[in-house]
Amino acid sequence: EKGKEGINMTPKKHFLTANITEEFLLQMKYIDTNTDIKQQIGLGGKEFIREEYSLDIVSKKISDFISKI
Repeated sequence: EKGKEGINMTPKKHFLTANITEEFLLQMKYIDTNTDIKQQIGLGGKEFIREEYSLDIVSKKISDFISKI
């Protein structure tokens, strides 16, 4: 959770979460053995990046911010 602070992502849609080493290892094993989930989370993450951080989106956010100054 700490690594995504300030980023509006959804667990199990865009990423898997783990707070301790054991949870991380369980998540890695889970995603390694569940190809559908691995693909689903990968595509969800790519979609999120495209929608929030593409060049067009970031340029608009910067332009909007500058126009408010």
